[in-house]
Formats: sequence, structure tokens, C-alpha cells
Amino acid sequence: MRVANVIPGLGVGGAEVALANLIAATRGSTQHLVLSLGQNGALADRLRDAGANVVEVPQSRPDKAIRVLRAFVPDVLVGQMYQGCVATAMFRPFLRGRPLLVWSIHHSIDNIADEKPVTRATIRLSSMLSSRPEKIHYVSHRSALQHENLGFPSSKTIVIPNGCDLALFRFDSSARLRMRAALGFNADDFVFGHIGRVRPMKDHDSLIAALTLAYEKNPKVAAVLCGLGTETLNVPSLIRDRVRLLGVRSDIPEIISACDAGVLSSAFGEALPNVLAEFQGCERICTTTDVGDAAIMVGNPDRVVQPRNPIQLADDILNISLMREDELLAHGRAARMAVLDKYEINSISERMRGLWSGSAPAGTTAQMSEASPNSAHCPRRAP
Repeated sequence: MRVANVIPGLGVGGAEVALANLIAATRGSTQHLVLSLGQNGALADRLRDAGANVVEVPQSRPDKAIRVLRAFVPDVLVGQMYQGCVATAMFRPFLRGRPLLVWSIHHSIDNIADEKPVTRATIRLSSMLSSRPEKIHYVSHRSALQHENLGFPSSKTIVIPNGCDLALFRFDSSARLRMRAALGFNADDFVFGHIGRVRPMKDHDSLIAALTLAYEKNPKVAAVLCGLGTETLNVPSLIRDRVRLLGVRSDIPEIISACDAGVLSSAFGEALPNVLAEFQGCERICTTTDVGDAAIMVGNPDRVVQPRNPIQLADDILNISLMREDELLAHGRAARMAVLDKYEINSISERMRGLWSGSAPAGTTAQMSEASPNSAHCPRRAP
């Protein structure tokens, strides 16, 4: 099977990393082309190492992009994210054999006003063109429902989450000791991990405010923040020596093992936060804001707080930091089992191959097997 993925760029982001993981998991059965509509992407080499043919073409050269696709002769044309979706709708008429067109959407839209003007315009254009693909793949149920409400056809919907490599993301006790020593944490410090580049949707301001509030009640609270731009964050003097700002790192599994819990503070935009699966794969309990399908992922309404509410987030950080060690271990083991059941990369890759082959049935989100984000399984906490 020959799959051509058209993507806006190859910066370090959740959708880009998920694509790299998927390509690595299917390299023995699928030939992948990744056509990036941007240049000098940080993940280009990682995608090549995963087995993909990576070509970076400026957005101003659609003629070159079409030539690359025609030479590859794809069986399946996949639009990744909104710009990639729009581009594939435009490119397919110029390709021989009319490959199956699949759109892959990794974003949720609780309030379209949160988006940048250009993103809002691209979402609206995607909605206008959404009759063209044969299937529209969403990584979360909430995202699917939101897009259907914006005019994307429910008859084309299929929900398949991102996969997590559980051979890589697993707890490592020796790495924990080494990393905590390297970061300067004591054995009895309770370390929360947050992984995400600095951008409005990640809401680092609420995260830092919540950590400050929690530290005032439990001085053992500490944190590690990783991701592009985190090294420049402004942290209050009260907790400055309790927070490590690490910037971009390549040793994320080891850093997660060094933490005692994970935290997601995003305000909007997340569909299925990969980082929650990664923390849980390492047997770390997580607290999260109610974005995308995060509530389904953590599986416990007591661990879900409202976005942009640092007081609620601080309360949950504090509650987790005061849990008994046996409770944490039990929750951690259960968290890994939940990820193994729903998000293990090899299982997900088989479902994606079914989508690319045209055998996976589309249908409304009400027909999906997993619980809706608004179901009674994980109700949202009141503001």
C-alpha cells in the first residue's frame, strides 16, 4: 500500500509526532510519502528514520507538490490537519488513478473564537470542501462531534485515536534515579511533569499559577516543564527553585519516569493529548483540563478540571501530591493497562491500515464503540 501524507509542516507537535509513530509502526507493510508544505522541519529526519520518503515543498509551489505526488502514485492520499486537508482536496484531481482521499483531523474546537483568524478561515474552507474525502478521520470523539456541528458530514466520520509506543513509554526505575539526581530533586519531592511547547493553547500561565498555589500548601510540590520555549518562561520567585525549565528534550521517557505525576493545562485545541498516554504508559497518574478526549483518557472525573481555572488545577495537584504511595502505584498500574487496552501503537496501526484500505466503516459518532466525552462515564466538573 502506498500512502501519501500531505502536512502543513514538520515542527515538533502532537500530530507530527503521531504521524512519525504511525509510519514507524507500519513500515513493513506500507510505503509512506510525507509531503510537507513547509521547509526545514525539525521532525524531517525522524520521519525518514521511521521509513518515510520526506519531501519539503514551499506552499508557493503547488505545481512541484503535484509533480511529487504524481511520481509517487499513491493508493491513498491523506490530508493531515486543516491545511493538509484543503491541499489534498485541490491536488487529487491532478493525480492518476484517483487515490482514496482521507482527511486526518487532530484538533478540537470548543470555541472557534479561540483560534487565530487564519485558522478560523481554514476551518471554514475545510467545512466547505468536506464532501470531497471518502473518509474523515478524527483522533477524538469530541473533535468529531464538534466538526459535524460545523458542517463536516457525519457519514464520513471515523474515530481512531493516536497510538502510543508502550515499549518506549514504560517506567524505568534506574532512569528515575539518574534523572532526579541530574535535575537536583530530593527523594521526597513530589514532581509533576508537563510537556508542551509554549503557545496560548497550552496555557502555561495557568499551570504556573496552579503550581504556585499548590506549593503554598505543600512545599514538596515541584515540577519539570519541557517543550519549545519553556526555558524562557517567567516563574515566580516563590517556586523558582522548585521548577525545572528544560526546553526541547529528546529523553522524554526518562523524564517522565523521574516524575511522580503528569499534568495537562491546555485551554483549548487539544483533541487527544499524546502526552497523557505517554505519562500513563509510564504508570504516572495525571490531572488534566477538560479538553478533547482527555477525560476519557484519564478515566476519572476527579482528575478532570475546567480549562483556564488555576484554582481547580491547584486543588488537584495538591490532592495528588498528598496521596499515599500505595494509592499512586495502584493508579499508575491501572493507567498503563488502560493505555495498553485503547492506545497501543500496533493495535492502532492495524486500525489505520483498515482505514487506508477502505475496509473500516464510516458512520456517525453515536455509532462509535467508545464512550462520548459528554457521557456519564466522565462528567465534567462544575466551574
